[in-house]
Amino acid sequence: MAVVAAVAVGAYFVLAGGGGGLKDDGPHKLTAPASVLSAKYKRVGDSSEQKASSSDAEDLAKSGVTDATSVTAIYSTVDLESLDTSDPTDVAKAETAENVTLFGVYGSVKDPQAALDATFANMKKDGTSDDSVQLVGDAQSVSPAGLDGAVMKCQQAKGKNQLTGKAQTAYLCIWADYSTIGMVEPTAAVKTYSLDESAKIAADVRSEVRVAR
Repeated sequence: MAVVAAVAVGAYFVLAGGGGGLKDDGPHKLTAPASVLSAKYKRVGDSSEQKASSSDAEDLAKSGVTDATSVTAIYSTVDLESLDTSDPTDVAKAETAENVTLFGVYGSVKDPQAALDATFANMKKDGTSDDSVQLVGDAQSVSPAGLDGAVMKCQQAKGKNQLTGKAQTAYLCIWADYSTIGMVEPTAAVKTYSLDESAKIAADVRSEVRVAR
């Protein structure tokens, strides 16, 4: 489904200490509503929300992060749970799907830009947990409309669609602000989202899943 679904994104997220030039709009958390973007995308199954493990919490605390929680959800325009991938009709339906993968962490981020840069640096250094996924070029800074009080970069990746088995290219976009770091990856079997399209979707998803604490 998602090109980089096998990327251990959580391991790359760095909620770092330091300064920052963004405006802090107060404590926020991430949610995984039943649908996003004017209900175009419906959540596939249940979302996952987990407190940081004791070892992760200790590492985060060294950077001044407490009460860290991760949120994961997958959204699609098609009911993927009801599909039978051995049925050609269902496979054809899957090929019409537009999907959005969301993974994020909320807590306290003292320097969003440093955290974002470190996240992509670690991703570039360590690669992915799936040898079939290839990161292409360097992450690019973007400023889509609606991205208020955050910084964002997008990284192109090539891999294989998990439902159709076909080659797929997508952009993985990550934002960082003073309370949250979130990754959004939009994919579709029948099209490739551009950098600008991917960044805009990510910004719009952020505006819907990020809520005041």
